[in-house]
Amino acid sequence: MLSLLKNISLKKKVGISFNKIQISRLAYIIFTSGSTGTPKGVCISREALNHYTKWLTKKLKMKPGKKCSQFSEIGFDLSVADIFGTFYSGATLIPAISKYANIFPGRFIKEKKITHLVCVPSLIDVMNNAKDLKKNNLKSLEKIFFCGEPLLKSQVSSLFKAKKTLEIFNAYGPTEATVSCTYKKLSFSNFKKFSLTSMSVGKAIPGMKIQLQKKKHSLNENEGEILISGIQLADGYFENKKDIGKFFFHKNRKLYRTGDYAIKRKGEIYFKNRIDSQVKIKGHRIELDEIDYSLREIGYKNVSTVVAKSNIITFITNTKKINSCKINKKLSYSLPEYMLPSYFVRIKHLPINANGKINKKQLTKNAAKMLSKNEK
Repeated sequence: MLSLLKNISLKKKVGISFNKIQISRLAYIIFTSGSTGTPKGVCISREALNHYTKWLTKKLKMKPGKKCSQFSEIGFDLSVADIFGTFYSGATLIPAISKYANIFPGRFIKEKKITHLVCVPSLIDVMNNAKDLKKNNLKSLEKIFFCGEPLLKSQVSSLFKAKKTLEIFNAYGPTEATVSCTYKKLSFSNFKKFSLTSMSVGKAIPGMKIQLQKKKHSLNENEGEILISGIQLADGYFENKKDIGKFFFHKNRKLYRTGDYAIKRKGEIYFKNRIDSQVKIKGHRIELDEIDYSLREIGYKNVSTVVAKSNIITFITNTKKINSCKINKKLSYSLPEYMLPSYFVRIKHLPINANGKINKKQLTKNAAKMLSKNEK
């Protein structure tokens, strides 16, 4: 839920004990999606929002006459980029509120003559599944700004196959950093150079700083948890003392622990996985995202792996027949035996939550239900 704060009186300490939240500073309180835990009310200041909006509209060249779609729910912070970006620049905001628009995004873009698209990468999979990613549908589209989940090389490739002149921006940032705090501009000529497990999210935007921490007392490593600092950092959490430790001071500078793991190559940041996406099965530490990446590398584009009852289960779409032995044989060239899925399940579409991301919780429930039936 997005709350614009005007005539509200709030005198409580919010979240971090060293920082009293001043209501006059706040632009909004927005709750995290809960995809990685319990939803938290993130307090974003007017200063942070103003800085981000100015940067975004300048970088995307948003101005009167341009049309920006809004596929994100208002409770998802990517909608902040849509709403305030268009209002600040004088561009036109066109919400994709109909069921038709969300089933056939490409046709919606064509009909409304959208020039700017801000969305999660999963929307490209929706377009591919609906056979909607066509050059004719993207004729008006100039720029796409991705954020919210890892952008894959295959998704970028399919976009450039439809339209080579697109300008694609891949961004990273938790809600606590005011939508996004890094970006990488990708073009048809350069995107293949910036792909590892996913596409590069580039470098920090002006006013923000990204550091990686693997060892406890080191903040400038080439691999580790992403720590963020800078003008866009949230003031804290609304009535939440449980997560106080995520914000901390180092050398008089406020930082935020994201819980995201990344690597740095030639100055470029590559998101690897959520630290809490690591699971332990039979004594082995397993990264589920790594399994999905390996499957995409051998041709299975729409996949999602979960754990239920100590079993690794992968859901796959758009596959006529699943040969588990054949798939695992291919996977064994890149993954150790203990990371090979126990089950492959064919599914028509991967479930999507309100924020446009793959609904892992629903898949885990489906997997547990399937295993329970098998036990009977």
